[in-house]
Amino acid sequence: MRISTLILLVIANTASAKIQFNCNDTKNIDAGKIAEYIKIIDTQEMMSSPSTVSIHYQRLFERCVQNRQPIKSLNNKALDSLFRSMISIAFYTENKNHVDYMRSVFDEKLTRGDRNKDAIERMHSAYISVRQFEQARQLEYTFSDIGLPITPSIELLETHERTLLRLADNGKKLVQETFSFPKGGYVVVVSSPMCGFSRHFMEWLRNQPSLFNIFAKHSIWITPVDGYFNIEEMQKSNRRNKPIHIKYTYSSSDWPEITYWGTPTLYFYNNGELKKQIIGWPKEGRGQEVLAGLKEISLLKQ
Repeated sequence: MRISTLILLVIANTASAKIQFNCNDTKNIDAGKIAEYIKIIDTQEMMSSPSTVSIHYQRLFERCVQNRQPIKSLNNKALDSLFRSMISIAFYTENKNHVDYMRSVFDEKLTRGDRNKDAIERMHSAYISVRQFEQARQLEYTFSDIGLPITPSIELLETHERTLLRLADNGKKLVQETFSFPKGGYVVVVSSPMCGFSRHFMEWLRNQPSLFNIFAKHSIWITPVDGYFNIEEMQKSNRRNKPIHIKYTYSSSDWPEITYWGTPTLYFYNNGELKKQIIGWPKEGRGQEVLAGLKEISLLKQ
C-alpha cells in the first residue's frame, strides 16, 4: 500500500503525536501522498486536540503544497485529489490563504470543464467558514442555477475585540457585535440547532424554570464556525427558546480559552476567567455537574 511508504514519527503520547511530513521533492506536488497524510491525520483526530489537528494541517500545507509546481501541470485525477485535500486543510485551519489556494485549484477545474456541483458547494462553504462573504456571494451569482444558500447581508465592524454575529431582519441580515464578559458568574454555551445533543440539553433546561432563568440572564449561546448558517433552523431555535438566542461565532481565534468546539459544551466563567467546562450531554444528562458549575461561579448558592 502507498501509505507504507510514508515516514511517520509517532510520539508515545498520542494527544501530542507529531507527524513527520516527508515531501522531499520541493518542486512537484504529490497529490496522492498528500491524501495519504490526510488519512493519517484523520485517524489521529479523535485522540488529538483541535489545535493539534490544525497544526498538523498547517504543516502539511507548508511542507507539501505551497510554493510548488503550477497547478496547471497536474493531470485531472491529481487535480481532483488536491482539491479534496484542500477541503480538509481549509476546514481545519480556517486559514484564508488556504481557502485562496483552494480557489486556485477550483478555478483550474472549471477551466478544464469540471463544473461539479459538490465542488462548487464546497468552495462556497469554505468561503463562509473564513468569513469571506463577498466571495461567497460571487459564487452564488455565478452559479445561480446550483441553488447555493444565500448569504445574508452583513454589517461588519472594524474592531479587534471579541465579536459575534447576530441574525436580524427576519434572517436577512447578520449584524456583527462586540462581546465582553460582565462581572461575576457567566456561562458560554457552545451549541447548535443542528445538534441533537444540544437540543436535548435545551429541553432539559426548559424543564428547569429556575435554571432556565439563570441561563437567560447570565449566559451567551454561540454556534461554532463552519461553512453553513442554517438560518431557518437557527430562527426556529431562537423563537422556541426565547429569550435565549444562539449567535454565530465570527472567528474561533476570538475565544483562545475555548479548546473544544463540540456541541454542546458549557464553559463557566467568573469575572471573565474560565473556571470549569462540561462537555457533551448524554442521555442521562449532566444535571449535577451543571449545578456544581453554577455554584462554583456563584450563580447558585452553595
